[in-house]
Amino acid sequence: MTNQSKTPAIGLDQVKAIAPYVGGRPISAVAREFGLVEDRIIKLASNENPLGIPESAKRAMADAIADLGRYPDSNGFELKAAISRKIHVPSDWLTLGNGSNDILELTTRAVAQGGDEVIFSKHAFAVYPLATQAVGAKAVEINAKPTDLGHDLMVC
Repeated sequence: MTNQSKTPAIGLDQVKAIAPYVGGRPISAVAREFGLVEDRIIKLASNENPLGIPESAKRAMADAIADLGRYPDSNGFELKAAISRKIHVPSDWLTLGNGSNDILELTTRAVAQGGDEVIFSKHAFAVYPLATQAVGAKAVEINAKPTDLGHDLMVC
C-alpha cells in the first residue's frame, strides 16, 4: 500500500497566476493624499496595532533575545501546553502556524486538490481564493444574503 498525498504538487503555472500581496498604504501616504494630519489617523488595515507594541511584548522580546540564535521548538510544545490549559482542550488538538494565512493554507492542502470546488463568501479573507488557487482547485465565491447576511449554499 502506498502513502500518496491527496494534493498534487503545485505547478509553476499555478504559482505564477497568484497575484502578489499588496499591503495597506502607509499612514503618511494617506495623510498626503487627503491633506490629513498623520497623528489623527488610526490605521486598522494590514493587521497593524494602532496602539503600538504592548510593554508585556517588549519585555518578552527582551527576555528571549539570548536565544535568538537557536531554532525554536517547531512543535510549539510550551505554547500548546499553555493554550491547552487556558481553553481546556488536549494539546494534540492544537495546530500552530505563522498567522492565519499559514493555517488556512495547511487546511486547504489537507482537504482540496485540483478539480475540487472550494466555496467561500465573497467577503471572506483574501487568503481563501489564494490557497484554493495554489492547490489547483476552483474558487466559488458566493454573495451574502441581503436579509441576514448569511449564505445560501443552494445557489452554488
